[in-house]
Amino acid sequence: MVHLPEETTRRSGGPVSTPDTARVRWLDLACGRGQIILSLQDNLSPVARARVEYWAYDLNQEYARETRKTAERLAFASFETKVGDLSDFYRILPPGMLFDVHYPDEHRP
Repeated sequence: MVHLPEETTRRSGGPVSTPDTARVRWLDLACGRGQIILSLQDNLSPVARARVEYWAYDLNQEYARETRKTAERLAFASFETKVGDLSDFYRILPPGMLFDVHYPDEHRP
């Protein structure tokens, strides 16, 4: 798993802006209301957003719903929202699932 700061996903660079990157699987732990992805409409081109397989995970069902609505508007390649406690994380996500990008709390704006 690669730990990438926010600037690696901006339109000017990063894995989703590289033409030979087919897909980037992104995990947003404790996604909240989708604050991280709200700025992607302005910071990632539609082509780059179409390469993102976005997985959101939060404890709060309402927050997960809000994040899902935002993800729908952004037209990611795919998106999935999961609700649960972090202690259930490995039971909720598919076994062996690996992610290219994730945002631990220290990288949140």
